[in-house]
Amino acid sequence: MQVNSLLAALAPVLFVLFLGVLAGRHKSFDADQVKGFSSVVLGYALPAALFVGMYSVDRATLLRQGPLLVVMLMGYSGLFVALYAIAKGLMRYSKVSATIFSLCMSSSAVPIYGLAVFKPLYGAQSDGVVGMVALVTNISQISIAVLLLQDPAPTGGAKTGVLLKSVLKTMRSPLVWSPLFGAVLVLANWHLPAFIIDSLKLMGSASAGIAIFAGGLMLAAHKFVLSPAVCAGTVVKIVVQPAIFFGLLLLFHAHDAMARETFVASAMPLATPCVLFAAQHHEFEAEASALTLLTTVAMVAVLPAGLWLSRYLGT
Repeated sequence: MQVNSLLAALAPVLFVLFLGVLAGRHKSFDADQVKGFSSVVLGYALPAALFVGMYSVDRATLLRQGPLLVVMLMGYSGLFVALYAIAKGLMRYSKVSATIFSLCMSSSAVPIYGLAVFKPLYGAQSDGVVGMVALVTNISQISIAVLLLQDPAPTGGAKTGVLLKSVLKTMRSPLVWSPLFGAVLVLANWHLPAFIIDSLKLMGSASAGIAIFAGGLMLAAHKFVLSPAVCAGTVVKIVVQPAIFFGLLLLFHAHDAMARETFVASAMPLATPCVLFAAQHHEFEAEASALTLLTTVAMVAVLPAGLWLSRYLGT
């Protein structure tokens, strides 16, 4: 029954993504309009949805999620660092290409797709996992990526200062502080008036559809390429990373509903900033777009498989 529900939840996601690709191919929106879509989602709608999602998590449940945060840190950011070392050292990629390559294979579109996909399966509680992923990936992945993509790269003591500034800058992003603020209110047992939550829910309801449509617009901007890097990256994203999460969750004895959702979420496509970074630096552009398309289409098979495997994480 859950697999059927998941496939039913994925159908609208793929349909809206296809509409975005179609609109992009027909040049229905110019670059400024696409940027406007992204600004609405990343600056307003998605932060509102992440705040409400984290605020809706039960306090006792949230207090138990320390191990889950460690698993996410290792499964997302630990993999990012390992892949960067491989791309830079063994594959001889440039610093920029190595950064984007490793980010593509270790990041997550959970903050974008998760809101639309998981609620039919796990209910409002699923928004807590989405918020936690947004926190971990933005603070410990995007901050490091921004540092590595700087030109010229800082060295020595300056590198520590720049990294700290990058983390602090990332903390100012609504995608970071909105779920963090929601978690603080839950832990402090503070309650907001219902009309505030209802207002934020209305704003957040626009996030998933617009974000997915904008993703389709970005996909349409690049030609599809199937290179060895794209093939390897797809396998790492939809097979290796979920396997790492499965092992870590077993290691940390994480067996509740949020742990199972975290495992299923690990098979999500790569995050939107990967394509944005590639376009900004004019490296790995076609590959990042192809990886986005392949991992998105693969959701139809990978997420049901992950849902089935999550049963073995126990109760």
